[in-house]
Amino acid sequence: MSELLADLPSDLKERLRPSNMEEYLTCPLLSAFKRGWVPRAVQWTPNLTLGSAVHAGLKVLLGYVGDEDDAYAEVKRVMAEGYVPQEYWELEKLQKLACRGLDKALGALSLLARERRVVERKLYLGTPDLITETVLAQSLTITDTKCHLTPHGWTDDYATSLQQWAYVEEVSRYWDAPVEWYRILQVTFTPKVEAELVPFRVTPRARAFWRTILRDVSERIIQEYKGEAYRFTLAEEGPDTRPTVGNPASCHRYGRCVAFEACHEFQWDVSRMATLYTPRVKEATPSVQDPVR
Repeated sequence: MSELLADLPSDLKERLRPSNMEEYLTCPLLSAFKRGWVPRAVQWTPNLTLGSAVHAGLKVLLGYVGDEDDAYAEVKRVMAEGYVPQEYWELEKLQKLACRGLDKALGALSLLARERRVVERKLYLGTPDLITETVLAQSLTITDTKCHLTPHGWTDDYATSLQQWAYVEEVSRYWDAPVEWYRILQVTFTPKVEAELVPFRVTPRARAFWRTILRDVSERIIQEYKGEAYRFTLAEEGPDTRPTVGNPASCHRYGRCVAFEACHEFQWDVSRMATLYTPRVKEATPSVQDPVR
């Protein structure tokens, strides 16, 4: 696997990362938009920074980098670093909220104390948050942390998460050992701070099923990268200016999509898009010979 990936261009490997493949499957147009354009400016909210702070604290403790004092200090540092001053959210209150999130997360993970673990290990393409080994069963468990400002009402969606199944495939290949479970550590900050560890069983049949899907999505991404994606447009409608096909069902799935105007107001007319978005600087695209199988 490592030999196959070594020859791929770095920007293609970035598009094949598990989290980016998940985004592509949600909507290929959104994935293309984020690569080519800077989304419109929106009012800052603490969602992402709270998540980053909790991740940083867990990495300190679970990765044997420091003790609890070090972990909470890291949480506060990351929160302060990502904070944007404004009236609604006060930095000190957000730091306390993030520390409580770390408390709850550690409580949910308390059963892992005796398990051997690896934290944020870079694999072939992905970087799972936590991998633990059950010595007696000689199997591995993946734990991925998800933080939400408000309650996340679709926990079952993680059972069909392409990102998680890509982690399963990579971890199994990397260590040549079976992955028996993947777990979602879900941290919610409001209306009260809570953490829940949600397990999903990995069976050989399920892994084989998702391996086929991963292969198919990877090949689609590579074909688009090579500029050979199949496009369909009616002659009387003129040329289709979209870089790929979209998924309208996802336009409001997690709130209004950041690319909504690009698709539904501007129909991917780049001159009109430039009035609202800023183009990203693109690097030269190397050639790709064959898809990874």
